[in-house]
Amino acid sequence: MLKKIIVILRELKYKFVNPKVKTIHNYWKDPLDFGNSAEGHLLFPEHSKCMFEQIQKLKGINENSSIMEIGCNCGKNLNYLYERRYQNLSGIEISPKAVALMRKEFPNLYYNSSIFVNSLEGGLKYIKSCSVDVIFSLAVLMHIHTNSEFIFKELVRITKKYIITLEDEKCSPAWSHYPRNYKRVFEGLGMKQIKEVNVGNVKGLVGHTLRVFRKEKKQQN
Repeated sequence: MLKKIIVILRELKYKFVNPKVKTIHNYWKDPLDFGNSAEGHLLFPEHSKCMFEQIQKLKGINENSSIMEIGCNCGKNLNYLYERRYQNLSGIEISPKAVALMRKEFPNLYYNSSIFVNSLEGGLKYIKSCSVDVIFSLAVLMHIHTNSEFIFKELVRITKKYIITLEDEKCSPAWSHYPRNYKRVFEGLGMKQIKEVNVGNVKGLVGHTLRVFRKEKKQQN
């Protein structure tokens, strides 16, 4: 009951006070509400399957390709790939508690992949350019504060071939939701959208759009 009251009070605070990037980071390091908690992210295997099916169809991508998840949380999506023989996996996650749960629930994934505990703002700059074949996000970029939109350019810099976004682009703007059209975002940075999929028939993804972007050859040099 006390936790529920704390969650409600925090929601009211954030609703009327526009939080700064640091405040949002503190929230995602340890969300108190179950839906956004690490334990809550263990649910909905359909989300992992949806992403896997798109990665599987990418031209030039196989089990040996390097794949990174942005905001990997407890590793549910990466583990889905790992169990299907994708071995060159990495992720970046701001919550130490989520990564600890990954170590507990998916030890094989944890010890055989590269997991960086950091914010996207702080961690992406250390990753080499054109070093990852596929970067994907699943309901993560929609939570990026408008002051941190420079990370989209960082993702373009890091990827060698593809970026996949599966985000709610039509959610109501709020302290934790910053809806954007990712076709406009990434094509504005030189990527080319090659697929757009309405995934509203997938449980828990109503209103979400999946987009696949390919890096142009001139950007790879």
